[in-house]
Amino acid sequence: MFPGGAFFAEFLAGEDARDGPIHEVVVAWERESLEALAEIAREAKRRGELDEGVDPDQLAFELYACMELANHHFVLFRDPAVLDRGRRAVREMLERGRPPRRTRR
Repeated sequence: MFPGGAFFAEFLAGEDARDGPIHEVVVAWERESLEALAEIAREAKRRGELDEGVDPDQLAFELYACMELANHHFVLFRDPAVLDRGRRAVREMLERGRPPRRTRR
């Protein structure tokens, strides 16, 4: 979904099943990526931009999964329309996580 994404996807796929120092770097990078998304979600909850019931770690996982699959299918099928599908999935997921609108009196 971003320039250079195919490089990272290929690198991760090639290193995820191996042991050694490169594998450990890949593991750390993946964990940091997920944690960064979860921290953004936690901050959004603190600011009232996400509903109290949203689990930031689960939201981060689901967002990351959508982005990874969209990137994978973009590379595999060479179809830019899958990027729109990925963007739509992310937008809808975030919309579902918004707090209910307060009614004005």
